[in-house]
Amino acid sequence: MIRLGCWCARRPRSAAFPAGRRWGSGGPAGRAGGRSLRVLVDMDGVLADFEGGFLRKFRARFPDQPYIALEDRRGFWLSEQYGRLQPGLSEKAISIWESENFFLDLEPLPGAVEAVKQMANLENTDVFICTSPIKMYKYCPYEKDRFQEIEFLAPTRRVYHDPHYREGGSHGWRCAGVRQGPGRATEGRSVEGVEY
Repeated sequence: MIRLGCWCARRPRSAAFPAGRRWGSGGPAGRAGGRSLRVLVDMDGVLADFEGGFLRKFRARFPDQPYIALEDRRGFWLSEQYGRLQPGLSEKAISIWESENFFLDLEPLPGAVEAVKQMANLENTDVFICTSPIKMYKYCPYEKDRFQEIEFLAPTRRVYHDPHYREGGSHGWRCAGVRQGPGRATEGRSVEGVEY
């Protein structure tokens, strides 16, 4: 998970994949103390091709600017590497992922969605999709949410991380909404199994 923030998408226990198996069936078999294994899967760079999507949009918007080929990318912060390449490129890089449809247009990485679905079908395994909103997130949360809905075709339970939320020593974790069906959300509920 990334420090700026995080939300986790989780398939409800009652929802089934087309194969009919339940997401995180739980129960005592296979886990000490009857607890399910919880697997957290990041979205950007694990499920969604953030770097490839960024490079395509950067080159299209700034065709005369220098760019960093994928094989030459180093470090975590893409904007820092672009800033070292040429003054002013850091801001241009940031403008790409702050733009509308950036996250919505990301392609899934080959095999990633299928792998998560396979993990979700394992007995006693709960899979959470985690991702962080960017600092200027006018479009980001909605688009990341839509990416998950498109790729997984299911309602999800989400836990949001807000770096400014510190009530009760929660280190920023709060339940912003639990979808229980199309358009319905419950505010302020805690989410079982998320440790602070």
